[in-house]
Amino acid sequence: MKASQFAQAASLAKSEADFSAIDDSAMYGCALSEFAFPVFVTIEQVAKFIRYQALQLDGKFDAEELASLAGIFRRKFMLIE
Repeated sequence: MKASQFAQAASLAKSEADFSAIDDSAMYGCALSEFAFPVFVTIEQVAKFIRYQALQLDGKFDAEELASLAGIFRRKFMLIE
């Protein structure tokens, strides 16, 4: 996944979009070394996962977690457009 695509997904995650119908289970365990990749995902799946992983209780996004996710997604995921 390209950095620009991740930025687009992060922007979508920060919006009020409803991702309740989106299945992001293909990304579970993605930080583990034994995770099988590449995985093909949609931007909505990435946005839902970013929101789940990086959204803090105060409503802000954790910048360190976003940076970590960007590296993981760059190496392990390909976006279906």
